[in-house]
Amino acid sequence: MESLKDKFLSKIKKADINVCFFVCAEITSLILKASIN
Repeated sequence: MESLKDKFLSKIKKADINVCFFVCAEITSLILKASIN
């Protein structure tokens, strides 16, 4: 059971990193668009 729990937690952590990366990329692209305009 512990191993399944650890796998689940690691999946959540990876997902959080992916979400943060996606959000950062979106914000960066918005800033670049704003600076170009």
